[in-house]
Formats: sequence, C-alpha cells, structure tokens
Amino acid sequence: MKKYTDEERAAAKAKRTEIMLKARTRMEAGEIPDNALKLDGTKYSGFNQCAIASQEGMGGVYGGFASFIKLGRSVKKGEHGYVIAAPLMKIGKGEDGKTDHSEDECRGMTTCVVFHIDQTEPVGAKA
Repeated sequence: MKKYTDEERAAAKAKRTEIMLKARTRMEAGEIPDNALKLDGTKYSGFNQCAIASQEGMGGVYGGFASFIKLGRSVKKGEHGYVIAAPLMKIGKGEDGKTDHSEDECRGMTTCVVFHIDQTEPVGAKA
C-alpha cells in the first residue's frame, strides 16, 4: 500500500473541503436538486444528491452503465459519469444455502459511476 506524505494528505483534505463547501453553498442557495432519481424511481441519498450536484449534475434519472444496457439503452460515446458512494454488501445465506436478504451485511463503502438518462441513447441509435 502506498504511503502518503503529509503534503499529499493535506492536499487531499483541502480538495475534499473545497468540494463539500461548494456543495453546501449550492445547497443553501437552493441550486442542489433533491430529485436525482435511480432507475427504479427512488431518490438517491442526501450524500449522493450532493455528490452529483458537486460534479455539476442536475435532477433527473441516473443509472449505471449495466443498468442502462438492461433497459436497451447505451451511454453515448465520450460521456463522463458522476461518481457516487455505494455500499459493499455481503449477501446473506440461509441455512438451506439459498439467498436470505435478512442476513445481508454492509461491509463498507465504495464508489460507482452513474450516468444521466440524457447521456444515453437507445441501443443501435446512430450518434
């Protein structure tokens, strides 16, 4: 594992602070939409709403690359996604060896990339 210098840690902390201040300023000004929706129609968490807004995102429907493929849409060439937080889940198994979601356990957090629906097109559409 890489050992970070004090200067690198300080620079990373300054960048995180800058991003959060930018998001807080936009939230207080009413610019952060609280209507960024997942493909299933549910809202993203407040943290992910801020993450999307701090990356110049807007309200609307967001989903991952594979999720859009399943819906018959593909991400347009050259589009850049929005990084959000996602839980790392350990899926529980019941005594019979089958999946038992009541035993699911969050093992930590990771990041994933989502795209706005305007960044996608129907599969087979010409750019």
